[in-house]
Amino acid sequence: MQNRLITHFAAKKRPLHFTDSSGFTLIETLVAAVILFICLAAASVSYNTAVNLTKKLNSTIDIDTAVSDIRDKVKVSLFNGELKGEASFSAGLKYSWKAVVRKSSPTILGDNDEMTGGLQYGQFQITLYAVNLIVTAIQHEQPHNVRFEYDELVWRKPESR
Repeated sequence: MQNRLITHFAAKKRPLHFTDSSGFTLIETLVAAVILFICLAAASVSYNTAVNLTKKLNSTIDIDTAVSDIRDKVKVSLFNGELKGEASFSAGLKYSWKAVVRKSSPTILGDNDEMTGGLQYGQFQITLYAVNLIVTAIQHEQPHNVRFEYDELVWRKPESR
């Protein structure tokens, strides 16, 4: 009986097949890898966009912080008779400006002195300028320009003729 049992099993000898389906096939692994790489690429683009927007926002904050002081410097230049100029404000922050006379008053012979409250004698002229100001912030070798257009009213002595 034992012989018969051995021959019975020997006659039913089959090739070995792996029927364990607990793993992934090559196609499934490749599809998962492609999906993963697409997600990583999208995340990388989003991250780079966020970094660039942060840099631009920091430049805009720097410019907005400095623009009132820059306008004061432009006003002093207008008072001194200059109609254009450019300069560095701080590290990484430059500006250039140009002004055009919109309207100018005739010469005024006297005026009330705001400091003392008394009468100040002399000749004065009131001039309204249209100012075009461009402020450039340079961060990480990328310039960021912001343009301002405004009117500036200046009291000054008329130019000698």
